[in-house]
Amino acid sequence: MGWLRDGLPMMNLVIFHNRDFAVSCERINLTEVLSCRPLAELVLRRHLAAFPDPHRMIVLLPDCLCAPLSAFCEASKDIEIRPAGREFRFSEDGSGNTAYGMISNGSCIAHPDWKKAMDCIRAVGTDVVAMVVDSSLSGYQEKVRVTADRQVVGFRRTYAESVMPTLFPEDWPDYVWLSDRAKSYFRSERLPLDFKTFHLLCRDGGLSCGALSFAGEKIRLTAEAELLNLFLSANPNFTMGRRIRISESARIIGPVMMQDRVKLEDRSVVIGPAILGEGVVVKEDALVEEAVIGPELSVPAHGRVRHAILFSEKDLERARKRSVTVIPKQTYPNRREHLVFRHWPWYSYACLGKRMFDVIGSLMILLLFFPVFPILAVVIKLTSPGPVFYRARRQGLHGRQFDCLKFRSMMVQADAMQEKLRVVNQVDGPQFKMENDPRVSPIGKFLRDTCLDEIPQFLNVLLGQMSIVGPRPSPETENSQCPVWRDARLSVRPGITGLWQLCRTRDPSRDFQEWVLYDTQYVRRLSFKTDLWIGCKTAQKLINGFIDQL
Repeated sequence: MGWLRDGLPMMNLVIFHNRDFAVSCERINLTEVLSCRPLAELVLRRHLAAFPDPHRMIVLLPDCLCAPLSAFCEASKDIEIRPAGREFRFSEDGSGNTAYGMISNGSCIAHPDWKKAMDCIRAVGTDVVAMVVDSSLSGYQEKVRVTADRQVVGFRRTYAESVMPTLFPEDWPDYVWLSDRAKSYFRSERLPLDFKTFHLLCRDGGLSCGALSFAGEKIRLTAEAELLNLFLSANPNFTMGRRIRISESARIIGPVMMQDRVKLEDRSVVIGPAILGEGVVVKEDALVEEAVIGPELSVPAHGRVRHAILFSEKDLERARKRSVTVIPKQTYPNRREHLVFRHWPWYSYACLGKRMFDVIGSLMILLLFFPVFPILAVVIKLTSPGPVFYRARRQGLHGRQFDCLKFRSMMVQADAMQEKLRVVNQVDGPQFKMENDPRVSPIGKFLRDTCLDEIPQFLNVLLGQMSIVGPRPSPETENSQCPVWRDARLSVRPGITGLWQLCRTRDPSRDFQEWVLYDTQYVRRLSFKTDLWIGCKTAQKLINGFIDQL
């Protein structure tokens, strides 16, 4: 990651605080979670993978949990278990030369964008940074702003992960980052496991402190649904215990781990991934689906346990009464999975046939207008200083960026002048249009009225960046105005002509709405017949416009 500057061997510290194991209002108790070895191993592995530099990790646990996990940690070279007292000395590894750059709160597993996080931490410049991961700061979300009496006053829409300064927390945050100066300080001082004491010690040592909230995904190990999603998404390896009795009519589907003395009675069904703890009995006609059943529990006859983590009889009774089950979801979704693009089979017209017609059509148009290219280039050069072609950065299929080519019809620096002229914009939405635009060059008006300025875009079609028929190519700043519209129009390649260009009315305060309407209609009704109709209407419109100019 490039943020460990002193060159020392990297080691991360995970603290499971004793208060996390006390009786609380949470559904899941961490003692039960970490007593189940498969879950405990999964949690520790995920903690290690969550760090920006997953080199080695020391885990501080209560004494009662160190022994059950000692065998696992002895086999693992990158995870070490130690009892959690009141404090911890960084030099306890014997060498005193280990760099502890990150301290994690064991009760949750958080995944921020580490590259952006470390850039922001460097910009803050404090010795200690408390990091809080907040999923509400993730991109591609919309929030409603309301007053105290629930009156809507506005909306807040985000399209990228954001970072916000926040107050320094009173309890351990998701991560605590230590600078080189802070690491040197805590090699000589003991690290208190109480956060308030830790904060006071930092201030007494002259260490500056700051706090930031980062976008990202976070799983609380004490929340049943979140812990279950972590387990189901892991797809771990499963083993079988001893003295297991399985009826001939019982069925096991998918990966299932059964510990010692598990019994499956007649016609019972267990669907994995699932864990059945020691001494679990699944009685006749019972169903266990994607669940974790703690030791010595009995699933009653005809019972149903689906998408749950159960460690006690109370949990089992609650699962029997619960009418709504937890629906598992992706634990760490990728940002781009929020974008709901439409897809077609590769052999369909939208994928194969449309591309074939694009290649053939663009080659014919380019060969037809090739003799005109030198003439237009000379005229543009003689009438306006600057390059012959204008390159506009646009978004193509699935948001891929490309340079859209056109013959230059405006003066150089026209984009910079647009913001000054936006007060006289004659259309709504993100686009810009005005009559007698002062930025248009002498030859530019003729090129625009005859659409000759768009002939170079057939090169983009030939390269697969555009299509002859499709939504108008737009930059990311315009696409971000409407999420549903963006997803629809970026499902296909942008086009030189399209449904909106033919059907728009230019009525006041309706142009952007029509743009959204016709783009989404085109993607919904995409077919050879639609493209042929648009192509014929466009050709007719171009011929009439060219005759009018002459």
